[in-house]
Amino acid sequence: MGELWNRISRLGITQDMSALKARILLLTNRIALILLLLSVVLAAAAYFTLSNSVTAPLILLTAVFYFGVLLLNRRGFFNLSRLGMSAFVPMATLAVAVIIKRNTPQVEEIQYFNSRIVLLLTAIIPLTLFLLREKKLLALGLAAPFLCLALYDPIHELFGVDFYQLGHSSAVYDFLDFLLLVLFALIAAAFLYYKMMLEKAELDLMSGNNQLRQLYQELGRRHEEIQAQAEKLVEGQQQLQEANQLIEQQKELLQAENTQLHAHLLEKNKILEASNQELHSRIEELRQFSYTISHNLRGPVASLLGLINIFDFDNATPHNRQLLLHAKTASQALDTVICDLSQVLQIREGKLDMEQIALPHLLENVLLSLKSEQEACAAEIRQELQVQEIQGVKSYLHSILYNLISNAIKYHKPGRPCSITIKSSSMMQGVLLEISDNGVGIDLERHGANLFKMYKRFHENREGRGLGLYLIKVQTEILGGYIEVRSQPDQGSTFLVWLPQQHPISPLASLASA
Repeated sequence: MGELWNRISRLGITQDMSALKARILLLTNRIALILLLLSVVLAAAAYFTLSNSVTAPLILLTAVFYFGVLLLNRRGFFNLSRLGMSAFVPMATLAVAVIIKRNTPQVEEIQYFNSRIVLLLTAIIPLTLFLLREKKLLALGLAAPFLCLALYDPIHELFGVDFYQLGHSSAVYDFLDFLLLVLFALIAAAFLYYKMMLEKAELDLMSGNNQLRQLYQELGRRHEEIQAQAEKLVEGQQQLQEANQLIEQQKELLQAENTQLHAHLLEKNKILEASNQELHSRIEELRQFSYTISHNLRGPVASLLGLINIFDFDNATPHNRQLLLHAKTASQALDTVICDLSQVLQIREGKLDMEQIALPHLLENVLLSLKSEQEACAAEIRQELQVQEIQGVKSYLHSILYNLISNAIKYHKPGRPCSITIKSSSMMQGVLLEISDNGVGIDLERHGANLFKMYKRFHENREGRGLGLYLIKVQTEILGGYIEVRSQPDQGSTFLVWLPQQHPISPLASLASA
């Protein structure tokens, strides 16, 4: 019997259902089952005790409804079953009261109050079956008993069995109607307050249980961790003993290796010092060779050009005249190469006289020397100088700016207004010079590796020897800085020159880095 009771009580309850919802569903099933059994008992009692033949079937009909509530819960229609119970009980009570009065020859006054007491108590059903957070469902559930109680007399009057219609009279009857409504409100309010406190206590209890469960799980986990750590500690102690023995052995081997390594390092240091001395000697020889080429060859080439210039071309045969012209062109090209080499050597071997330079004044001098070229292509040059002074070698900075601006003018895009922007800004304890143009640009994917090499040219239709960018790079690196370029064909170029401002570079360091 107890097992059947439990099975019926748990109709519709699933494992994934919350504890509060499961409790309410369990309560709904049990109330429906109790009312079902009570209806059967009352129907039997009415059948054997009351002469009215209508009462027993009506009460038995309510038992069928409560059985339907159990079926709805089993199917998962939880809200529908609760609303049905909340509405059916007061409505059935009112209906039974009217039917009994219509089928009873002599209706007593007490019959107008006992059914109202039942209606008053039916307010407990929705307050029991719904949670406070289910506000809409709770309001609908309370509406049925309230309306049945409020419309008790109008409905009786509609069916001709009103208190006054049947000949009864009482001075306090209307007051009792109002009093019952007040009692309904008081019962509902008191039960709502009780339910609020009860649900709060349940939530606190559930929260406490969850915390206890988490603490228990945490204790279990920590207990397992402690056991695992204890096992690891024992294992670690054994490994430590073995490691100590191994360390002692390795220490002896290491001391022997250190002795051998020290001797080996001494030998390698001697070899490295000898290689260093040989490298310095080779560098000095290379410098002497470069100096010899740039200076000692200059005189013979100049003499050769002088002899060619004083040669009487008018008396020479056409064939000899052509040969002499080729010799003159080759000699001039050789003289240009020697001059370029001499210029590079002068830059590398020159003294670095660092000074504070007014950048606007320096740019004014550079642009003045390029005035004719600027006017020839109507170049627009904008200056955005956030830094007004720069530390460096004035001749180097003049050369860097001259070559960059000159290239921007020289390689402008025909048919497009030439626009050049010169910027200066502080960056990483230094000054960043930025020269941008909208010229023909450079294909860095093809020429990026050779961009700053000597005698490299990338636009055959423009004049130039391909020395400017090389000199810019050499002078920038001697000053301790670097140069970068951003460019795309037909979209222009931007050259970025960064120069340090804190610690001037010594000539020796500059030469070594270059």
